[in-house]
Amino acid sequence: MSAVNTVVNVNNRLHGENTDGKGFLRSLVDDAGVNPSGKRIVLLGAGGAARAIAVELALVEASEITVLNRSAWRGQELIA
Repeated sequence: MSAVNTVVNVNNRLHGENTDGKGFLRSLVDDAGVNPSGKRIVLLGAGGAARAIAVELALVEASEITVLNRSAWRGQELIA
């Protein structure tokens, strides 16, 4: 994803992680009671958080992810 918002020290080695997508997915499943697996998803935006969310949705096998964004090129970049 080329983005880091959390750094974890594991055995004196720093590892960068992006928690945006994982946090979104956790709130979707745990708080809203929605399992996105096999579902068609519309993602509004194509910025850094949207990229992380799209990756997590793909990992849980959402059946389709449609990206809507103000600039078409940025949406297409996310899809690629």
